[in-house]
Amino acid sequence: MAQLGLNNGWTGVMVNGANRDCEALASMDFGVLAMGAVPIRAGFQGGGQCNITVTIAGIVFTPGSYAYCDADGILLSRAEIDPGF
Repeated sequence: MAQLGLNNGWTGVMVNGANRDCEALASMDFGVLAMGAVPIRAGFQGGGQCNITVTIAGIVFTPGSYAYCDADGILLSRAEIDPGF
């Protein structure tokens, strides 16, 4: 999934759940922020949706927002932030 994200120009994903293959993900130039890790593959539950509002841990993410994250947390913005600030 991370490779598909890279192929589509994404810089990372936030997962409202657990992810696996953490060592492989750490070697990629692709950020993954998840609630935890799990060693087994999850069952496929559906195709997902795009451009919808979602709430994760009480934080509302709306289409068109920008999310910036590192090991310390997440910053949301309605506008793109200059990385040289």
